[in-house]
Amino acid sequence: MSPTPIILLKTKSTPIDPYESQFSSSGSPDFTPYFLPPLTHRALPDAQARLERLISNSSLSTTHSGIILTSARAVESYIQILTASSPAGEAQLTIPHYVVGPATRSALSACPLVSPSRILGSHTGNGEELARFILKEHHRHDQHISQGDAEVIAPLLFLAGETHRNTLSRILQDPSLPPQNRLPIQILPIYTTGITDGFEEEVTRLVQNCVAEMEQHGDEGSTVSIPKQPRLWVVIFSPQGAEETLRAIGYLREGDDGVDDGRRRQRGIGVATIGPTTRDFLLHSFNFTADVCAAKPTPAAVAEGIGDFQGWLPRLSSLYNSGVSLSAKRDG
Repeated sequence: MSPTPIILLKTKSTPIDPYESQFSSSGSPDFTPYFLPPLTHRALPDAQARLERLISNSSLSTTHSGIILTSARAVESYIQILTASSPAGEAQLTIPHYVVGPATRSALSACPLVSPSRILGSHTGNGEELARFILKEHHRHDQHISQGDAEVIAPLLFLAGETHRNTLSRILQDPSLPPQNRLPIQILPIYTTGITDGFEEEVTRLVQNCVAEMEQHGDEGSTVSIPKQPRLWVVIFSPQGAEETLRAIGYLREGDDGVDDGRRRQRGIGVATIGPTTRDFLLHSFNFTADVCAAKPTPAAVAEGIGDFQGWLPRLSSLYNSGVSLSAKRDG
């Protein structure tokens, strides 16, 4: 039997993508990884010019007490501006950089102008966890500035996309906190994001090509019924593009209120999400329960979740045949 295709809906990192390493022959020999990014990004020139001025004037470390970066795209834009705007011979920034996940840390660590010891929070998996970590940690690093006759904590600078959740602001500025424990935050959107033209069609084409290749290698027919193993997997990394993905793999049709379980069983495509934000979006928007939700936003956690799911299936065949929901059993 040929390896199971796994379609990763993300931009492939260079020079080495950790998901490719995880799901290649050296990491998980039962899978063949494919990459398909659902999103395109465009710079916001005015915001980026403002950041350039802060960096070129060497004022970033005096006007702000920390930088927050929660996405690879924000890191990419930040490094480009930092490299282009920093004066020659500039020392490493001592301002703390708060990030989500090891992949974001790894990308930022590649910049020689950022001290690895000042990259914090990579153990967190989402904005909420990062915000709570910052509340506990930031008093060690905060920078004060003059405001009238008073000394106040300099704001954190959150480099975000144009569309972003308010989780960080809500937690850092929680009214239930004592005023002295609240942390000021400035949000600077430096890029905007949209669905790539033709993305849905590209997902459909890639799924069809994967199925055709498996059939060419003698695998069983183009549909499979649960509880047999999924013939291929799709990993969704963001709510953006999720609806188009469900349509492309045949789980959602125009006019549907939600995903039809019968159609899902016939298609036999496993769906994994990178974390609870995307999982909950699928559930609340389309009444769709992902087969796997990674415990952490890492390649190993995605692989472990898929492995656990596929290990459950043989033991729960009789439950499927009797009509018992796997998701209910697994969540319980």
